[in-house]
Amino acid sequence: MNLGIMTSSLDTLNLESKITFATALLTTLRDKDYNIVMGSGTKGLMGTVKEIAKENGCILTVIGYDDDELNKNDATVKIKVESPIERTAKLFEESDVLLFGPGGLGTLSELFSILTTKVEVNDDTKVIIYNEDHSYDQLIRFLDKKTNDGSISPSYKTTFTMINNKEDLATILDSYEIKEERSKVR
Repeated sequence: MNLGIMTSSLDTLNLESKITFATALLTTLRDKDYNIVMGSGTKGLMGTVKEIAKENGCILTVIGYDDDELNKNDATVKIKVESPIERTAKLFEESDVLLFGPGGLGTLSELFSILTTKVEVNDDTKVIIYNEDHSYDQLIRFLDKKTNDGSISPSYKTTFTMINNKEDLATILDSYEIKEERSKVR
């Protein structure tokens, strides 16, 4: 399975959020044959996730637009793109499942772009929002408010699964059947 992981590349992320997400991933990736697909950042939680993936023998694919960042990565596959928007599209294209952990503006930009694409083209890529630290609670309240006032279609709620603990993460990833050939609109 190609597991896309989007999360913070800043060293300033709350330590508790970082430890919670990293622990969940460590537990989940153990003994799994996943190809991890990520942006090329090497700092913050993104860097920690890459270390966990390598320690667990996962194939690592990084996608980035900055040559220096790409060169710093000890990845199996490196894909060069021209912009953050193109990186998000490539992450979406290369992943069977997308997992969003704690993050900032870049992570939220990727999330909104991917959810919008899923709604507009009825895409079947699985999206998981990991919310054990409740960092997405206010976002969900905002989206619900926009749904209630008619600005957002209620169908947005079908575009992702929200989970709050590592046990649910392992269970949901194990439950996904990945098709060999998927028709994706890109």
